[in-house]
Amino acid sequence: MAQQREFKPVLKVTALVLRSGQDGDELLVFDHPLQEGGSMVQVPAGTIEPGEEPEDAVVRELLEETGVRGEITLFAGKLHEVYKSQYRRRWVYLMKPLHEVEDQWPHSCDCGMPVTCRWVPFNPTEVVDLQKPWVELGLTAQNEADKS
Repeated sequence: MAQQREFKPVLKVTALVLRSGQDGDELLVFDHPLQEGGSMVQVPAGTIEPGEEPEDAVVRELLEETGVRGEITLFAGKLHEVYKSQYRRRWVYLMKPLHEVEDQWPHSCDCGMPVTCRWVPFNPTEVVDLQKPWVELGLTAQNEADKS
C-alpha cells in the first residue's frame, strides 16, 4: 500500500488598507516593478512565518511592503487558492492606517526593490488579476458590516 504524503498549505495574509476619499473609500496599493519592465499594481500581502498568528503577519506585511503602520478593522474571510501548483490558505483583513498617510510615496519593499505606494478607488479592477478575489472578498465583508 502506498504511503500518503501529508499536504500542507502555504499560509498567506492580505491587507486591504482603506481610507475615506472624496469619491468614497480608497485602497492602498503599490506599483511593484517587474524584471521584464513595467510594473504591476498589488495590495500588501505575504506569507505567515512559522509560529506567527495571521493577525500579526498582516500587520508586519503591511509595514514591510509599504512602511505604513496599521490596525485591523475587520476580518474579511479566508480563501483557498492554487497558484503555480502551490496550495495556499489566505486570511484577508480590512485595515486602517494608524497615522496620516500621504497620497503617494516611495518605499523600499522587503523584496529589496523600490516601489511607489498610492491610493486608488476600492474596487477589484485596480489590482492584478490574481488579487481581484481578495478585494472582492473585502468589499463583500465591508458591505455586510455596513448593513448591520
